[in-house]
Amino acid sequence: MHDVTGPSVYLAKLSAYLDKKALKALKKKKIIGEQETSTAILKHIEISLRTNSIDWVYQFLDSEHNGLKILVDYMNQMQDPSMFCATPFDPALPSCSSTPSLTSGAFHYPTGAVIGNDTSNGSIGTHNSSYYEDSKSSSLFKKATAASSKSIVAKNIGDPEDDVHVCVSCMRAIMNNRIGFQMVFNDSQAIYCIARSILHQSLRTKALVVELLAAICMVTGGHEVVIEAFNRFRVEYKEVHRFQTLFGFFKNPPEFHVDFMTACIQFINVVVHSTDDNTYRLALQHEFTQLGLDELLESLKTNESEQFQIARGASKSRGERTWRIRLT
Repeated sequence: MHDVTGPSVYLAKLSAYLDKKALKALKKKKIIGEQETSTAILKHIEISLRTNSIDWVYQFLDSEHNGLKILVDYMNQMQDPSMFCATPFDPALPSCSSTPSLTSGAFHYPTGAVIGNDTSNGSIGTHNSSYYEDSKSSSLFKKATAASSKSIVAKNIGDPEDDVHVCVSCMRAIMNNRIGFQMVFNDSQAIYCIARSILHQSLRTKALVVELLAAICMVTGGHEVVIEAFNRFRVEYKEVHRFQTLFGFFKNPPEFHVDFMTACIQFINVVVHSTDDNTYRLALQHEFTQLGLDELLESLKTNESEQFQIARGASKSRGERTWRIRLT
């Protein structure tokens, strides 16, 4: 029987990536190997959260180890918009060479420019739909790290997008037990970090993010915290309309990804129908109608995926029932 590595070992290493001096000290002591990346450490944590005993998970989460906070702090660092490289879309952002941080951020996001208000067909569309329609060989988000290798001061730091994906997977593992779910639920920054991960270039990651948000939304009080996360996202990323970034990916994905498309429909269903306030429910449905949901569902009715069509059918039928409530 092999010894199980305790949470403190992994958390000490992950914490070091939040502090450049601490990282250098651990490397000097050879606690972090020359080839040991942050991604590898995060993968060890994710596997341990899934496969080790529940006692290991509770130890990871307890006040002594504070694993959730360390994970959220690291995730927040990877996503921080202030760490983005300057781009033609947003020249006001700091350049990589002037950013004194461990990373330049996982996402390249043209603030306020992805989705705009196009009412030519009575719905909200995209100013730059081609941004979502890149070929498979290109990414939705140019990695900020590609702009300048000098932006990463430690070669042990893995690819930021890989790290964010594994962080989201860690969140899923934590939420698989009652105590872990409650801790994430009570941490608004954790929920916001999950929501902000919809900017990740991988549709697989986006699907996981939307599934986690739907799960939170279905718990008593969860609807409010998820809505608050999207309100905050709207302000931070200068959306014209709430949910428009998520809906933009749903409407114009680079390819049809059944898990992501299905997760989006299910999330919209949950967001609209998990509130008991009929007036608010109608207002939420109107938001998605204005974004073009009805037209999109109609255009996808010939899609051959059975999984997707089941979710689409549920969305259509629930929507019709909601509108009948208003008419009566």
